[in-house]
Amino acid sequence: MGAVYEARHAELGKRVALKVLRPDVARNPEARARFLREGQIAARLDHPHAIDVTDVGLHDDVPFLVMEYLAGESLADLIERDGPLPVTRIVEVILPVVAAVAAAHDLGIVHRDLKPDNVFLARMLDSAPCPKVLDFGISKFVESEQATALTGTAALLGTPSYLSPEQAQGARDVDARSDQYSLGVVLYECATGRLPFAHETLYGLLISIVTSEPTAPSVYRPELPASFERTVPAPWLEPI
Repeated sequence: MGAVYEARHAELGKRVALKVLRPDVARNPEARARFLREGQIAARLDHPHAIDVTDVGLHDDVPFLVMEYLAGESLADLIERDGPLPVTRIVEVILPVVAAVAAAHDLGIVHRDLKPDNVFLARMLDSAPCPKVLDFGISKFVESEQATALTGTAALLGTPSYLSPEQAQGARDVDARSDQYSLGVVLYECATGRLPFAHETLYGLLISIVTSEPTAPSVYRPELPASFERTVPAPWLEPI
């Protein structure tokens, strides 16, 4: 739907990331409104592990966001390159993400598209990579009627493999628990290098998410501590 460019602030000389909608998409009033809402939402969330949005506006009737420039790689890239991650590495990455998502929830913001591609491991000077939660483009304010209007009643928002069961069933009013489920899927993928549900068709995938039970992560990695496996929401475990 859009593109992100490396840019430089003309007056400050500072490198930034510039996110714009494709012109053909920008002609859609709903898409424009949702995109500009992303900037407004992200600007409210002042957290060290969430992407910092510094400006939002229109240029030649095309909306844009100005964000901090990040160098590094996504969590998806890390998993693809290294495969299943050590538990200590998973904890280092996911705890900051959980903190950022919790801060969003405290503001009434539900992300709705948490996945490894939206966790960026930013390289920092003289320190370990800093996880950052990206892309609040389909987020919603729980109390906002406008958000429901922008989403519509039948839109399937989010990346299918990481959808919660309620999202897979097309629920309009998902809350923080939906993000918690998606974080569980991310944990599962970090630990096993695979997704809990996979299918060759979208319909089959959605049915699996709603009705099937995933294989326990320890089947793929027997060395996983039981205490870690209990953090991954799944039907084979008793609630904790």
